[in-house]
Amino acid sequence: AAGATISRINKGLRRRKEKSILGFGIDPATGRWTAGPEDGDQEDSTDGAVTKQRVVPFVQDNKNAALLRLAEGELSLNAMATLQHALMRGLDLVFQLEESETLSEPVPSRDNRRAILTFEATEGGAGVLGRLVGEPGALANVAKAALGLMHFRNIDAAIEAGDSALLEDEPEAGCVKGCYRCLLSYYNQPDHEFIDRHDPDVKNTLLRLARSTVRPIARRAAPGGDAWPEAFDRWRIPLPDAQPLAIDGVILPLVWRGHLVAAHVGAISGEVAEAARAIGFTIAELPAQPGETPPPHLSDLLGVSR
Repeated sequence: AAGATISRINKGLRRRKEKSILGFGIDPATGRWTAGPEDGDQEDSTDGAVTKQRVVPFVQDNKNAALLRLAEGELSLNAMATLQHALMRGLDLVFQLEESETLSEPVPSRDNRRAILTFEATEGGAGVLGRLVGEPGALANVAKAALGLMHFRNIDAAIEAGDSALLEDEPEAGCVKGCYRCLLSYYNQPDHEFIDRHDPDVKNTLLRLARSTVRPIARRAAPGGDAWPEAFDRWRIPLPDAQPLAIDGVILPLVWRGHLVAAHVGAISGEVAEAARAIGFTIAELPAQPGETPPPHLSDLLGVSR
């Protein structure tokens, strides 16, 4: 997505006791930041007279972004974290970027890693994400560069055979799970405990990517009746995927897996909505027939201007 609107929100200290309380305390009278028991600290004030207000800082900007998600199968938290940073470091190597030029975040959360959102952090962007999804061999080159960075040798033979057992550690690497010469960096410090370059799922995934060729997928006409495809085209909303999504026994024919969004004509039960959230999807409820303008909730989820 070129020029996607990205909001980054600071919900508060990770060590805060009450995770449901968001943001930071501030004394509006003095402008001083304050902390209390809910933040994991003792109250600053001894007389309890400090009036506090909570503020949730956030920044918003337009960035080139790409959402990377495995088409099938799920990886462990450690494997997804390692794969995320291996691909980002490989991207930097192939396109000769500084580490801060492209950043990535796990989505929908650090504790539930289903996909990798990467975006060009510098002003204007370098256009590398467009090349990553547009050039047939770009992703393969990134994966191969990542394997080389992870202190493996015999990479060409492993890629040709598709066998991670052929990957060998460089004798002089002196690296166990990760180091600052391979996957660790200042920017991914919160994930250092999860990174393991020897994870078999990571090595197999990178070998598959190194053997891959990127090509666009032709979209078929959207399921769910004739009215909705015509409306999607009129509203300039991308057509949904050809394959429906089954959640908790309910078939959702309108699904945009790249956005982790599904839609259902009519009301959806709370159980199905919760099951969708558990796998990272959001369900938009649609009226029986499309109107003149797109449903606002669906437009917001798909990033379409209204």
